[in-house]
Amino acid sequence: MRWGLAMAIALCGCGVPVPQAANSGRAPDEVAPVESPPATAIGPAGEWRKVRPDAPVVGDAGRDADGASTGFSTVTVHDAARAFQGYNLYNSGHAAAAYLVDMDGRVLHTWRARADDVLGASGEGDRPWRRVRLDADGALYAVWDGLGVVKLDKDSHVLWAKVCEAHDDLQIVDASRLVVLARDHRIDARYSRSKPIVEDVVEVRDAATGELKQRHSVLDAFSASADPALASVPRGASEDILRANSVQILGAYGVVPSTTFRPGLALVSLQQASAVALMDLTTDRITWSHVGGFRSQGGATVGPSGELAVFDGSGGDSRTSRVVILDPSTGQPTWTWAGTRKQPLRSEDYGDVQLLPNGDVLITESEAGRAFEVTRDTRETVWEFYNPHRAGDQGDRIAVLFEVQRLPASLDLSWARADASPVGGAPVESAPAGASP
Repeated sequence: MRWGLAMAIALCGCGVPVPQAANSGRAPDEVAPVESPPATAIGPAGEWRKVRPDAPVVGDAGRDADGASTGFSTVTVHDAARAFQGYNLYNSGHAAAAYLVDMDGRVLHTWRARADDVLGASGEGDRPWRRVRLDADGALYAVWDGLGVVKLDKDSHVLWAKVCEAHDDLQIVDASRLVVLARDHRIDARYSRSKPIVEDVVEVRDAATGELKQRHSVLDAFSASADPALASVPRGASEDILRANSVQILGAYGVVPSTTFRPGLALVSLQQASAVALMDLTTDRITWSHVGGFRSQGGATVGPSGELAVFDGSGGDSRTSRVVILDPSTGQPTWTWAGTRKQPLRSEDYGDVQLLPNGDVLITESEAGRAFEVTRDTRETVWEFYNPHRAGDQGDRIAVLFEVQRLPASLDLSWARADASPVGGAPVESAPAGASP
């Protein structure tokens, strides 16, 4: 859905101002920077789904050390003339690992770590990363949902690690800062007099050290702004009042079309409220919000042309998910995608979308272990990727594909080292895409 700022600068030559505000919350427990060797043993983890009938068949050639099948190619469609060319960064539910692959699925670089080793989280050794972001020098930032944040160098050595209740998303702002979604627990009489609620916060951290610089309560910002989106929260349905699941500092994609969507504001997706909102981190106020046109979305992003896109996990009907692109000035959908009759889009718990500079839409159908690029005008699939990490005696379980990020072809990979063998075996030959399956 979102690129790191260093990647966006390489593409559009823009910068992002982020306000300097006082720390507005409490610092969570943290650990000192950790030095450790890269982890090598990656075992099975828990984010798996049953392979769907339309997925490529896994052959009997076995699996590599990371559990990736060597029986099929990961890229099943690649129309080189029409797909937006670049590199692809992905992380999945099989382990705390991330992979940089080319457009044909060849692995160019990998990162690995274990929560047990890095955070001292007993029994959490194989918990997968929920979100990863790549910096220009090959450093990788990663979130273990509910456990903490880590920064690794290109060789997977730990540069720093912080124990905190980070979850769902983070974004590189510039060379010195990153933002992280985190949570607190507190009693709030407006919602419960006896049970603590979950309070989502936007953290600003020092990119070099992980030091916490600022904390901004999303719930307090809504309350202070008397924003109408708060009224859409189903009271009593959950202790997780807003359930923020994505954050994006605007401006990283260059084009900001209006004073409403100005650089520096934080776009936050609120799954419980089925809403998206802009939060001013200098005033801790909500400046704009939108409810409607989607339900229980997987996240939100603003693309290069200023359009707003959400992965609508359960807003289509009882059987399908949707990608919805809206005009933020009107709130009206301008484009939707729910798949096709033969291959509907289905991913209720996780999903992601990225609006590409050429106008195409990159969709991560997480629970199918699939990512694909669709043209906006002809609605054809011009690139398709399947997660090679399988489990089960017959390879009938596929690891959840949390996100595939398309990075620009101008990315300097002088720091990368190629793996000895590609995930998924030899790449498929590039071939024109036909009509979407």
